[in-house]
Amino acid sequence: MIIQKKLTIFPVVLTILMVVISLLIMMLISNSIIRKQIGNHLWTTVQSRGSHIETLLNNYKKMVVMMASGNAYRGAVDEKLDYTLGQQRINKRINNVINSYPEIERMRILNKKGTVIHSSTKDIGFDKSDKAIFQKGRENSYIGEIHKSEFSGNIVISISTPILVRKKFSGVLVVNFDVERELYGLLTDRTGMGETGETYLVNKDHYMVSPSVYNDSMFLKTKINTKQVNLCFSKHLEKGLINKVQEEAIIYPDYRGKKVLGIHNFIPEMEWALIAEFDFEEAYRPINKLIVLVVVIFTVLLVITIIISIQISKNITMPIVDLHQGVEEIIKGNFDYKVGTDGKDEIGHLSRVFDLMTVRLAESQNNIQKHTNELENKVKKRTNELQETNVQLQEQLVIEKQSEEKLRLERDNLNSIFEAMEDGVCIINQQYEIEYVNKAFEKSLGPTKNRKCYTYFHDRLEVCLSCKFNDIHRKETIRRRWDSTKNDKIYDIIYTALKHSDGSISILEIFRDITAQMQVEDQINASLKEKETLLHEIHHRVKNNMTVISSLLRLQANSMEDKRLKEALMDSQNRVQSMSIIHETLYRSDTLSAIDLKTYLSELGRIIIQNYSISNKVQLKVEAENIMISVKQASPVGLIVNELIANCLKYAFTDDGEGEIVLSLKSIKENGIELTVSDNGVGISESFDLKTVDSLGLKLVTLLAEGQLDGSIDIERNNGTKFTIKFNIET
Repeated sequence: MIIQKKLTIFPVVLTILMVVISLLIMMLISNSIIRKQIGNHLWTTVQSRGSHIETLLNNYKKMVVMMASGNAYRGAVDEKLDYTLGQQRINKRINNVINSYPEIERMRILNKKGTVIHSSTKDIGFDKSDKAIFQKGRENSYIGEIHKSEFSGNIVISISTPILVRKKFSGVLVVNFDVERELYGLLTDRTGMGETGETYLVNKDHYMVSPSVYNDSMFLKTKINTKQVNLCFSKHLEKGLINKVQEEAIIYPDYRGKKVLGIHNFIPEMEWALIAEFDFEEAYRPINKLIVLVVVIFTVLLVITIIISIQISKNITMPIVDLHQGVEEIIKGNFDYKVGTDGKDEIGHLSRVFDLMTVRLAESQNNIQKHTNELENKVKKRTNELQETNVQLQEQLVIEKQSEEKLRLERDNLNSIFEAMEDGVCIINQQYEIEYVNKAFEKSLGPTKNRKCYTYFHDRLEVCLSCKFNDIHRKETIRRRWDSTKNDKIYDIIYTALKHSDGSISILEIFRDITAQMQVEDQINASLKEKETLLHEIHHRVKNNMTVISSLLRLQANSMEDKRLKEALMDSQNRVQSMSIIHETLYRSDTLSAIDLKTYLSELGRIIIQNYSISNKVQLKVEAENIMISVKQASPVGLIVNELIANCLKYAFTDDGEGEIVLSLKSIKENGIELTVSDNGVGISESFDLKTVDSLGLKLVTLLAEGQLDGSIDIERNNGTKFTIKFNIET
């Protein structure tokens, strides 16, 4: 019975061990996959909704800026116009705007002292000079925080922008937009958020500024100090990081104290944190269901294993027990006892041999008595041999059963894995016969019916000339793309060797359908090509239009007799031409997002020299590195070079003198550029000051260098004049 217990316990322990290991591996893999999938989904959600929020706020800002530039709003703050007439016009305009745009909740106009002089509500005369909406709105367009309107009680966001009259600050236009109409609609959209998903906004003071799905009293009343909110502001406000890569979803208690899986996206202009969260319970619900299902399946398999183990152990041990009992009876002298069994194995044969021996012993009892001593020795020797044989047989049986059970479990596990895969699986033996396919394969390519692989896949009658079976049999893994003619789909196939217990090798092929992926790639490539062609055409047309403008300015200049007016038109023609060269360079370039400064400035300098009558006496020398910058920065650089070279040609050289202008461009420090324009002419006066100069061209140089390029400009008066401009490349 000891052997029976061992034979029963061993498979059960092995099965339980495999169940525990499988469950642990499945939980680890499933947890990682679920967390990554939901994290990707949440990141896509906050990216998309954050982009929509920024676009909506920019649209609001543009609308307010456009209204502030209108005649009615400028007339309302123009002190030179009749106040009564202006009041009637602006009141009518404000009413028309509010009626035309339902998202606008309230409009006010503040004079340059911060006092409300026109309003759609009853707050005319209120002093707002100490409010941020006036202080920041007088300098530039400003978007305030979300708040509750003191007049209507609605949730609004205020946007202010300066009103300029004859290019001077004269007042501020303040517009309140009802965020519940559009902005909150973006946040409360349930698309893709499941049963418990939620997106909401938190300002830099940690207050929730959007409606909560679970608690209406959270708005602007309770601080949100969850791990995700603190992480967002720590990264983006304290450390100054920006959203360059995808954020990782983390698990933490939300503002309700409930465990959630969440992610953030930082909206820099408003310093808002856009938070997207899923309840942890909902996110991991599929894993829990899968674990329950697997436990049930493995429990059933364990019960079946126990039953089979008990039955097998009985079949092995019972004949041995019977044989042992028969031997004991014979030893006691009971020669009439029959040991024989019907078994056809070695134990059954041995039992029948014992019966035959017993008969012969009974017939020869008298002779045996005479040879007792000799027979006892022989019986002992024979008994030892039989016991050794019995032990060997038992050990061999145990080993064979263990091997068979192990192979069966491995085969069952492998088949279960293949059937659970979404990719098609096919196994081909060394005779090129398809001996196994899973359900996904049959669903995609149809049944195989034990056909040869070259007949099934390629409709051939013999092995393919390009067959890689020999390479795969050498245990090489091969991957290739296959365009199927059976269902007009594209597959990514992995071939690898599969070694069996008998030493034979089959080929394991895994088919993955990549048709949709390839179609999407083709569509993306076609769309990119179309957009690139369109951008080339746009730059070509802009260049042509600027060339026409330049030609018109030149014709107008040639028809002028006034020298100063003629020079002014020629300067304007050169400035237009400098911008035209940018678009011509982009049209001829392979890249549309950046321009090579060396090529651009060389061509620009050549044209400027050519446009002046002394071009045959003055030589231009270009010493430039190949530096790529954006079109946004290239335009002010071109205008600066145009003004400086034109200034050299006008004032640096005498009418009959010869000279040289050097245009230098090189990289400095990290992302820095040093642009130098120098001449060996008569030089510039020591009293010359860029800040007080009356020349429009040099004023434009200073404005472009310090204003648009955010750089610096220096002058050296040594053997001529040298202008040095330093600025950083935008990244």
